[in-house]
Amino acid sequence: MKKVKEEQGGALLTVFFILICFAILGLSIMSVTLQSSKVRTFTDNEIKGKMLAEIGLLYFRETLEKELAQAQKEGAFEKNTSHPVRQALENPRDDDKIIEIINKIAKKNDLLDSNKPEESIKKYVYIPLPQQEEGGFAIGYTAYAAIPYKDKFAEPSQPYSRKITVSIIGIPPGSAVMQKDGTVQPNGQKLENITATFYINTVPGPFHYAISTPGEVRFFGGSNIIGNVRANKVLTSQQYRYKKENNWYSGGDETNKTYIEGKVFLTDQDDAGVYDVTNYPKETDSPEKENIPPVDKAERKTTKNELKAKQIFMPQGDIPSHIVDLQAKQPFLPGWEPPVIEIVEDESLSLFHNETVGEYINRKLAERKEGAPEPDEVVDETSLSSEEEGDGLRKIDEKKLKERMFIESRQPKPNDPEIEAPSLTVRLTGKTLYDYNVSELFIVPQNPSEHKVTVEMGKKGQFSDEPTKEGEPFTYKGTIYIQGDLDIVNDIDMTGTIYVDGNVTIREATNQKKTNQGTQNLAIIASGKVILTNRYEGKPIATPDIDLSAFLYSDFSLPETDATDSNKAEKGMEIYSVESVNRIKGGIGTSGGYIELNTKREGEAEELASHLSIQFNRGIFEQETPGLPAGDTFFIDIYDTQYKQIAGNEHIDIMSKNGGSR
Repeated sequence: MKKVKEEQGGALLTVFFILICFAILGLSIMSVTLQSSKVRTFTDNEIKGKMLAEIGLLYFRETLEKELAQAQKEGAFEKNTSHPVRQALENPRDDDKIIEIINKIAKKNDLLDSNKPEESIKKYVYIPLPQQEEGGFAIGYTAYAAIPYKDKFAEPSQPYSRKITVSIIGIPPGSAVMQKDGTVQPNGQKLENITATFYINTVPGPFHYAISTPGEVRFFGGSNIIGNVRANKVLTSQQYRYKKENNWYSGGDETNKTYIEGKVFLTDQDDAGVYDVTNYPKETDSPEKENIPPVDKAERKTTKNELKAKQIFMPQGDIPSHIVDLQAKQPFLPGWEPPVIEIVEDESLSLFHNETVGEYINRKLAERKEGAPEPDEVVDETSLSSEEEGDGLRKIDEKKLKERMFIESRQPKPNDPEIEAPSLTVRLTGKTLYDYNVSELFIVPQNPSEHKVTVEMGKKGQFSDEPTKEGEPFTYKGTIYIQGDLDIVNDIDMTGTIYVDGNVTIREATNQKKTNQGTQNLAIIASGKVILTNRYEGKPIATPDIDLSAFLYSDFSLPETDATDSNKAEKGMEIYSVESVNRIKGGIGTSGGYIELNTKREGEAEELASHLSIQFNRGIFEQETPGLPAGDTFFIDIYDTQYKQIAGNEHIDIMSKNGGSR
């Protein structure tokens, strides 16, 4: 993920091309020295071609970032602006301003097969290096339909996202000839080619990572992380801790290490790095858990080679010579290589333009009340249900169901000893709201200082004294705002965003596609704790269909499972997945503090399955997530970078940047 910055511009590209020229000059000298045979010449051409293709990829990204940063500086994210980039965000077309920017540096191709987009790219624009005799590169691309940007009151917010597949061919000197008609004709040699998937988007920063916090991540035990991690510091240990019968215990062995398949982005602070604290945490034999001592900056690791030397993030140890595929076979199984570490600028990855979750909900509620001050449903003594009556619940009046619905609680807070308030305000089950196309749902107290809100969500049968599989999971597409606490029990089927100004508890719940189409993009954004509890205890780690497809984000302290300790001076997230099994497909993040993961591995050799796996979900860029903050910054995320050779006789149409028609 690369955040577009306003300070990027012509100076950066000038320096960039100077570096290119020196790199190519060095390769040329090496080529003259080593060309002792035709085989050697061919190998050097391959090296030059690959390097030129990589330069082309960087050139494409840097130029695109420069143009988008300029649009951002000119106010493209201001409301009611006529800026052409703003128009492209809200009403994307095949010829909008963002496509026009891309067309300046690449040749657009029609997308013939969405499953094999790179095979659609046969037309390219040739861009020579400043010293043209050193060769150049050619760029072509295909574009998918974009997700429109929405930040108006009348509809749930939605970030912009445009997916494109880019293909770059490196063209060393002598491998192509400029024709009179402005085209560039390859002379029959094989050419080096790079393809990659670009997501041009405004998705808020925390949702670009499997794990994101401006503070510290503690990998205690053997978590499996498939995706990128962003933090200031990373602590890792073979030991994990858990609470049992009021005491803290620890466990772990030499294979109980975390595995990360992605990059670790560390902020550019003096103490930024990866620290191995294998002697911690320890058992305490008391209700108070052990504090982790300050790390020694002399022991920090900041490169992949340093991690490899100490076998950090390598639960299977050294890579055997017969292993070819180094990646994880399953999200809960480890691969072989440690992650790459990158140092990045320390900058805020905010969601709401410096608002808190509670402030954001209050603003949305105030906007809603301006249009319709009276609630659609009032809840007082009797709790409300979205499905059939039962268990003393009152069913939502279907005649009142509409696109934007407002439920107001007048249940008194339980702190008044004279009043016994119901324990539940609203229970959401079944498909009623989905079938009636309710896309925004507000569940709020009439007066937050006097009234309370508690919401349950899940499958009806799970709420009985003896839980059953009766009923449909709660099915919904849209945005829900809750000023209170949320309890999710068993299955849901939801695409959208849930804002909770309170705590969230998730009990053995999944979010699986049943009615909604496409990847389940669910974001749960809370001001309080997000607690995962009783998650499939005693079940095999490979049990199918237990993924929780969701991004979990909190302003306070995030997921706690199995055992919790509420007496913390420092805010943070803690996940304990020792006996339980947690498989999250999405990501977790906080606005501050720390994230601590405690878990263990089971099995031997290449199994070593983890009780806790977090797999980043790229669906956040590819399908709508109604209600997700629209964002006010451009990002460019690059995936699927692949290298191959193009045969010398393959038909490709390469046009010079200034030659012929575009």
